[in-house]
Amino acid sequence: MLSQSDKIVVDNWEDVKSRNSQTPALMFHDGKLSDSDIHAEFAEILTGEKPGRENRDERIFFNPVGMGVQDLIVAHRIYETAKEKGFGQILTLWDQPEWI
Repeated sequence: MLSQSDKIVVDNWEDVKSRNSQTPALMFHDGKLSDSDIHAEFAEILTGEKPGRENRDERIFFNPVGMGVQDLIVAHRIYETAKEKGFGQILTLWDQPEWI
C-alpha cells in the first residue's frame, strides 16, 4: 500500500503523474500526494544519488509505468545472453522486407 510505505519510488515522476490510471497519479490529482512525497526516481537510486532501502524493515512502494527504453534494454540483454549461450533459433519473417 502506498500510504503505508516509507518511501515512494517511481521510474519517471513527470510521466507517472501525467497518467490517470496509476495510484500515485490519482492521489496526486486528488491532492493526496505531492512532488515532495516522492523519495526518488529509479535512476537516482541506481546511480547512488539517493538511497534505496536503508534497513530491512523499510517499505518501498515502486511504481513502474513501463518506459519503452527500459523494455529495450531488458530485451537486448536477453537477446545477447541467448546468443552467447546458443539458445533460440533464427526465424525468417519474410523473404523481402516491405521497406527495401
